[in-house]
Amino acid sequence: MGFLNPYLMYIKIAILVIAFGVGFYGGYKIESASKEALIASYKEAQVQALKAALAKQQAEDNLKTREALDAALHQQKLTQQTQDRLNEVDKALKNATVHCITNGVVELLNRASGATTKMPDTSRLPLDACSTVTANQLMRNVISNYGIALKNAKQLDDLIHSIHELNH
Repeated sequence: MGFLNPYLMYIKIAILVIAFGVGFYGGYKIESASKEALIASYKEAQVQALKAALAKQQAEDNLKTREALDAALHQQKLTQQTQDRLNEVDKALKNATVHCITNGVVELLNRASGATTKMPDTSRLPLDACSTVTANQLMRNVISNYGIALKNAKQLDDLIHSIHELNH
């Protein structure tokens, strides 16, 4: 029996080594499978995060597009409103008796409009003398300037709104 004992011990050691090796290999396979599952879950999470970010960006783009279209439509409305008033000038002045629009009135309008007016330069003429400007020209100029001012005011309101949104 003494002869079998050393072999028995070797067999026990061999069985332990084999069992440990099988257990280690099985653990490695399980670890590897867990790692692959974890990597797959990270990839899926990245895909879902990307989809969510794209959906959010698309929603923001759609909102900004609608806001830009609304602003453009409002500008178009103001342009049409100004044009409608300009079309009414002849009718409004049909029976008007305007004898003289002085150079002073024309010069004051030129200075007030920041020289964006289409009125003749009267700066070298006597201010109390009659100008060559007709009531029709004067009305058209004033209406055009009001139209420009309304459009600028709307653009400034839109800019203020945009800045406010950026800060909140």
